[in-house]
Amino acid sequence: GQYAVIVALVVGGYSIFMTPPHSQTSRVDKKQEEEKEEEEPQRNFTANQLRHFDGTKEKPDDAQFKPVYLSLNGTVFDVSDGRSFYGPDGPYEKFAGRECGVALAKMSFDEEHLDDLEGCKTLNFGERTQLEEWHEKFKY
Repeated sequence: GQYAVIVALVVGGYSIFMTPPHSQTSRVDKKQEEEKEEEEPQRNFTANQLRHFDGTKEKPDDAQFKPVYLSLNGTVFDVSDGRSFYGPDGPYEKFAGRECGVALAKMSFDEEHLDDLEGCKTLNFGERTQLEEWHEKFKY
């Protein structure tokens, strides 16, 4: 009986003194929640699903354009802010809604280098470096 009371007091006292004040905990929790909300959502697409995000309009009379996504070695980036480059009539419009890692690594607009995710594995050192540089550019 006495041991149970002592154990209860020790455990209770430990939890009271070792728990941070409520205001600190809630500030940390709120900050972590805000950071989670700011993170980009994961984008997992099949090649066909990705093709939808080419920056065009769904219908000619639509006011809104679809987002512009492109994929580099399987990582999808929203490049809608660069619509004038990657969207319709832009110099890189071929890359919109496509896997373009090999094409960018080889600095090529050839259709054979688009949608070639497997080709990213066989790039030479210089091409792999180029791909990593593009990845960093889109990441930030």
